[in-house]
Amino acid sequence: MFTSKSSFICSSQSLIDELLDLFSFNIQEYILQNILTISKVIRLESFICKSTTTHLKIQINTPDNYKILIHFLQDQETEYHTFQSQSNKLTKMVIKNIHPTTDPAEISTTLEEISFTVRQVTNIKHQQTKISLPLFFVDLASETISKEIFNIASLLNTKIKVEEPHKRREIPQCQNC
Repeated sequence: MFTSKSSFICSSQSLIDELLDLFSFNIQEYILQNILTISKVIRLESFICKSTTTHLKIQINTPDNYKILIHFLQDQETEYHTFQSQSNKLTKMVIKNIHPTTDPAEISTTLEEISFTVRQVTNIKHQQTKISLPLFFVDLASETISKEIFNIASLLNTKIKVEEPHKRREIPQCQNC
């Protein structure tokens, strides 16, 4: 669990109900001093504080103020952890029926020509035999056009099928032994 005596939790809620959490550790012991320091960076009307015995939670009203707070904590060299916002998350999908010897860079280039913002393309290998399968994971930047990739019927002169990745229903377990 937490080893520090005090911890600091910040969260930002934008107008579209997007919640951003920031967990910070090893900061000053006095909560009031932290609030005063933050109020120098962000206006007092822009955040609400909630205090518990172990941490201070701050809810911020805009993503811009959230970014300002992150930069402030970085300047103070404060350890923190944050979750990725919904707007920054990648759209993940699987492209089926492309030959496994196809270079992932070719797939990426072809998708970018169609006007998708591709972050990563990876060939899927069989879990036990490590043989390449005719499946590719594709990570796209989260944009409104990203959902249109599910309508693509052919890519690189190959008839394809684009699907969401299957979620595993089994308990995560080490497969090395």
